[in-house]
Amino acid sequence: MACPFLRQTSNKKFVCSIHTTRPEFCCRYYCYRILVLDKNERKIGKVTSASRYFMTDDAELRSLWNLEIAGVNIPDEKRWEEYVELTLTSAGFRIIR
Repeated sequence: MACPFLRQTSNKKFVCSIHTTRPEFCCRYYCYRILVLDKNERKIGKVTSASRYFMTDDAELRSLWNLEIAGVNIPDEKRWEEYVELTLTSAGFRIIR
């Protein structure tokens, strides 16, 4: 689920189909369901929109996710997000939903 105006080019890059330069709003737009920030407010992980797919390059965060969140079975989406937020904030991360 990305911006509806994002188009893939033949060389597998993505471009805006509206603007030739990226407007300020688009610079601040992030496709996420849950955004994870470290203690320095840097974006270090996210759960993509309309999914439970988690992305991060941070080894500590990946380990925590795999141990505490990846295998949990919470069918209700709102309760799952609350569980993720509690787990990650308890470990010192900040969450934006």
